[in-house]
Amino acid sequence: MTLNVTHRAPQKRIDLKNDYPYLADFENLPEKTVWDHFRNGSEEAYSFIYITFFPVLYNYGRQFTHDTALVKDALQDLFIHLWKRKEHLSPTDSIKFYLLAATRRRIIKLTGKLNVLSGNTDPEVFGIVMPIEAQIIADQNAKEQVLRVREAVNRLTPKQREVIFLMFYENLSHEQIAKILSLETKTIYNLLYKAIKGLKEIMGSLLLLAAVVLSWVYSSF
Repeated sequence: MTLNVTHRAPQKRIDLKNDYPYLADFENLPEKTVWDHFRNGSEEAYSFIYITFFPVLYNYGRQFTHDTALVKDALQDLFIHLWKRKEHLSPTDSIKFYLLAATRRRIIKLTGKLNVLSGNTDPEVFGIVMPIEAQIIADQNAKEQVLRVREAVNRLTPKQREVIFLMFYENLSHEQIAKILSLETKTIYNLLYKAIKGLKEIMGSLLLLAAVVLSWVYSSF
């Protein structure tokens, strides 16, 4: 199974103050404190984590498979598991990093089983699913530039695309990405270097534009 960049439906921005006013105070707390509240049994903290991070995790899961039902089911199971095991979870000062790592393991495990049945031997194929905003740009020139970036990114290896995604979309550090991918930090540096080199070879002088467009396209999330 080979995944290329596709599009997904736009997500509504979360407005905790208006939509979930009883959870708004958690926005002002350090993530470590929020996570500790959850580990100690706070249903409000659990709801805040679910509402805040489910869209992020769903988008990450969609990079591995077009099966949206599988991704949603995997995330529901993950959050049920987290609640049942909350007292035994390790502390963290980055909830997103913790949950992205857990989501990756769960999605790859599930898609791996399906891939074995379908004859595909690579459960970690990763294709960047870009937002629908890239399709509805009023400026035709800008739209064409976004499409060129998309095509260039899809010519990278799956691992290079995932590193690009986690670094420029999720703003994770080299060290965090290494832990999520179970790789050495120096390997992440090498993957990023090769990815940028590959984009430069494909796009030439448009490499800077590619970085700008990638940052801009994802900034609305």
